[in-house]
Amino acid sequence: MKMNIRTGVTHIDSVRVNVVDLISGEADGRVFILNTGPGRGSAPFFDAVRAVFPLNPPVVGSNSWDSLSDSLWQGLFELQASRIIVWWEDARLFKKNNPSEYEIALGILSDISGSLADSRATQGRVKRVSILVSSN
Repeated sequence: MKMNIRTGVTHIDSVRVNVVDLISGEADGRVFILNTGPGRGSAPFFDAVRAVFPLNPPVVGSNSWDSLSDSLWQGLFELQASRIIVWWEDARLFKKNNPSEYEIALGILSDISGSLADSRATQGRVKRVSILVSSN
């Protein structure tokens, strides 16, 4: 059964996610699977983003959330895909170990989803970005 996925952030039961079905029927879609692991602090999120996403410019270190946000936005904007799905598979674990960093990270992902959907911010090259966040 194909999931109907809206843009923005959606908290979802990971048991219901079938990665193959996430993008089926999307001619120019991309799926990114984010795993932050059991670490503490901002480094696990920064490392996971560096490992999975196109960044422009590359991000060095794990201290500047603004730099990460700008780099991730530009990297996703430059993709040829107009449909992007991010599946943060172990978000619950990251939230448990890093509640304040989780809120910052989720805010960044949400902001990027909204701004990439803005025709003025993207000069008409909008992208539909869905952030799926595991709730279990």
